[in-house]
Amino acid sequence: MRARITRWLAETTRPGPRDIFLWDTDLPGFGLKITPAGNRIYVLQYRIDGRLRRYTIGNDSAPWTVMSARQEATRLLRRIAERRDPAEEKAAARRDLLMADLCDLYLSEGCRNKKPSTVATDRGRIERHIKPLLGRRRTRTVTRRDIERFIADVANGTTAADIKTGPHGRAIVTGGKGTAIRTVGLLGAIFSFAVKRGIRFDNPVHGINRDL
Repeated sequence: MRARITRWLAETTRPGPRDIFLWDTDLPGFGLKITPAGNRIYVLQYRIDGRLRRYTIGNDSAPWTVMSARQEATRLLRRIAERRDPAEEKAAARRDLLMADLCDLYLSEGCRNKKPSTVATDRGRIERHIKPLLGRRRTRTVTRRDIERFIADVANGTTAADIKTGPHGRAIVTGGKGTAIRTVGLLGAIFSFAVKRGIRFDNPVHGINRDL
């Protein structure tokens, strides 16, 4: 369907049994994808070196609105005119992503089907265990041996802490075998997300012995 993409159009177009694409009549290649689940995603479709590419700008939620997504598409089209491929540049940047940034990406884009309480638990495990031990590592460099060391460190209490959370609040972070097993399970889900996004080609958690 071709029409000028507006806030009203984005909100009132109903999902169908397959992905629906709305293509903007004012800005070539700028579009809105509506999935059967009702997710609304801004995209840019373009050709470079004879190849048709589709770049995901982001979901229709903060920080992306129709206006900001349109502005981003305009910026990307200028780069494409300079023979720069935004999709390739984005893929290269993500292959060099820090684990801390991967965790943040997972929380914002990989947990949409989880309950808020589960996301809150995941966030706590990420902030208390995964980021302190692996956050500064490049995602592509994490190995099976690093995962084994991570399990041992959490089980042995390396990340245990008594954290002040406010004037009268405290968070007691404990380690132990159970915490290590549950957290490495989350880490496996994060790496599976990375594989789906093309950030890694493998999941280093697969096949890890979790019997401590």
